[in-house]
Amino acid sequence: MADLAIVKEVSNPTPNFGDEITWTIIVTNNGPDTARDVYVVDKLPDGLIYQSSVSYGYYNPLTGVWTLGDLAYGESATLKINTLVNISNASILNVATVNSSTFDPDKSNNIANNTTNVNPAADLSVVKLVSNKTPNFGEDISWTIIVTNKGPDTARDVYVVDKLPSGLIYLGDDSKGAYEPLTGVWTIGDLAYGESATLVIVALVDISNASILSVVKVVSKSNPNYGDVISWTIVVYNHGPDAARDVYVVDKLPAGLIYLNHQSETGTFNPSTGLWTIGDLESGSIVSLVINTLVNVNNADILNVAVVNSSTPDPYRHNNKANDTAHVRSVADLSLYKAAVKIEDDHVTWEIVVTNLGPDTAVNTRVIDVLPEGLQFVSYYSTRGIFDPTTGVWTIGDVQNGEKVTLLIETIAVGTGLIINEARVESDTYDPDLTNNYDYDSVIVGDNPDESLLQSPKSAAELPATGNPLVMLLIVFIALGTATFRRRK
Repeated sequence: MADLAIVKEVSNPTPNFGDEITWTIIVTNNGPDTARDVYVVDKLPDGLIYQSSVSYGYYNPLTGVWTLGDLAYGESATLKINTLVNISNASILNVATVNSSTFDPDKSNNIANNTTNVNPAADLSVVKLVSNKTPNFGEDISWTIIVTNKGPDTARDVYVVDKLPSGLIYLGDDSKGAYEPLTGVWTIGDLAYGESATLVIVALVDISNASILSVVKVVSKSNPNYGDVISWTIVVYNHGPDAARDVYVVDKLPAGLIYLNHQSETGTFNPSTGLWTIGDLESGSIVSLVINTLVNVNNADILNVAVVNSSTPDPYRHNNKANDTAHVRSVADLSLYKAAVKIEDDHVTWEIVVTNLGPDTAVNTRVIDVLPEGLQFVSYYSTRGIFDPTTGVWTIGDVQNGEKVTLLIETIAVGTGLIINEARVESDTYDPDLTNNYDYDSVIVGDNPDESLLQSPKSAAELPATGNPLVMLLIVFIALGTATFRRRK
């Protein structure tokens, strides 16, 4: 007799669409005896997408079955399921039930549930158009603002801030009082999914004896890796109406970038000071500068700023500064070692060791180790993660900088000849050195009962990995001669 109890908790009871939340299930044996063949059924409901899990035992996200095995009196086991919220404005009820082949006198505590109430979500977009991009002094121009709710739910209390800059005189709008020209606030209110709202503001161009300069900056790769070459393009445009005199741009490269070279048809650029001297720029003229740099940092955001100036007055200075950001991804150099470490009769135990050489965490790490023909899976042990012998995938999860994890796979040799067993490690984090992500070992199986039982190239000759199985074969045959093992009859 064993009284099993189950408790279920959720990390965030009020998440948003797209949030990651964790469901924690705890099973306890209140005794008085050991509970045999314990398992929990926790099938994720609609609105949740399985991401990963950490558990005592094995959790199958397809069936929702968490297999614990035997649970001693007083013992507890925990399962954490990481999920992605894929629904909005809804309640998600998640239920878990514990079972055992041992008689349970109290079934009232064998089921647990928890509910998370997902907040509404509304993706608002705004578009702005102007009736004339190159107006003259004294002309009327119209600015059209369009706001759209892309859903999936209603957006509440929507408003837009659009204060006219200097150089424009407000004349009127079509909002019937919903737009306040002094503050620039356009009050829309609630906007249903798929609905749009439009505002047209009419203004008078009131700029003379001045030149409107604008600068734009774009990076060639917004998510580079350490060691990548990326280019920063700076474009300066004189909107007029007059020529801009003594134009220059200051663009000092930030930390994390190493200057390589640049290209520009106009002016001169000094990489030490970041000063790009352009000179005079006529109305309607456009000039550009491309700076090529080497990324010398990892797991960081690089903000690069450019500012344009001129001795000619610029009444519209809000567009004289531009920036772009390169989000440099994390770097984790994973290494893998594989060897046949225990050989008894026709049983072979293979050791796979994965090490994160850093400098960052390796996210969603996994090893692919598909057993070749001639080997039959028996069992496995891992310091962390789950190994699936059908697919050959060892799902490890995140591996911290400097961390080392190990997998032992016990097999039976059912073939003859040379059997090569290979393994490869990978993760979602950028790996700058793939040469150490692969390793293998092999055994030679013979049919003659008088021959040695088993021999592994690594254990026999301590040969370094060549990275080439064909070359390794030749070295093995030379090193071992006729060393084989005989199959048990």
